[in-house]
Amino acid sequence: MMFDLHESETAKGWVFTGQVTASDEVYAVEILMSWADYEYWGRGLVRPVDVAKAILSVIAREGGFDGLPRRFDAARFRRSVAGFDDQVRLELGFEELGS
Repeated sequence: MMFDLHESETAKGWVFTGQVTASDEVYAVEILMSWADYEYWGRGLVRPVDVAKAILSVIAREGGFDGLPRRFDAARFRRSVAGFDDQVRLELGFEELGS
């Protein structure tokens, strides 16, 4: 999987705009991530773009990008994917930190 994301800071967090290439398909994405969600997943220890990439990696594993709206809030998957928070932290290498 390849990511081409551009980061823009907003009053409430970040917007990551770009493309994800997965299984020879290219998907346009625009991810909104709040300061609170960044701290929850990244603990201030990694770059915000790395959290966005981890989120996209989990989405790819959990069902892919078909049917996913181009623009979405990163936190939406916390409600729809079992164990999403832990999966994002594992992707970031934080398994020892737990929930």
